Amino acid sequence: VFDAMRIAYKERTIEHPNKPAKYWLVGGVIMHFLGAGVWGFIHTLPQVNKWTHGTQITPAHGHIAFYGAYAMLIIAVIYYALPRIHFNRDELDVRRGLWSFWIITIGVAGMVLALTGASVLQVFMERIGGLPFITVQDYMWFFYVLRFIFGVFTAIGVIIFFTDVISPKEARAAQ
Repeated sequence: VFDAMRIAYKERTIEHPNKPAKYWLVGGVIMHFLGAGVWGFIHTLPQVNKWTHGTQITPAHGHIAFYGAYAMLIIAVIYYALPRIHFNRDELDVRRGLWSFWIITIGVAGMVLALTGASVLQVFMERIGGLPFITVQDYMWFFYVLRFIFGVFTAIGVIIFFTDVISPKEARAAQ
């Protein structure tokens, strides 16, 4: 697989001009692999699932798998098709497209890592330690604050994305 990727990268003859669409598409493959492949596979192993079922690992897996499989693919299609349909151009503003990609992706990854950390704490305290659910929630506040911070980060990236996609044609011509 890695040899095929190296050959495809080094020996390519056509360079695609739409950098944001390319980033969103490749990022979607990577995030979907992590979400469904890594988090999903580990989460569904019977030896692990008996401890993690219903903990914060479930929304962590859901966030990253959905983001990679659906959200990033849809945004890649938007960045590929929208400029051609509405603006008769090959790409939108590359800077805003890449900023939105990195900010949203870092935000979602941060939320997933915060939820995964909360899940580890929850498994040890609730499932292994036998503490009640409500008691354990008091100890997970740090991870919930991190999730909120990265959620705000994600929302900022979404605002940048919508600004890039919805901004009028005249504003694009001035850039």
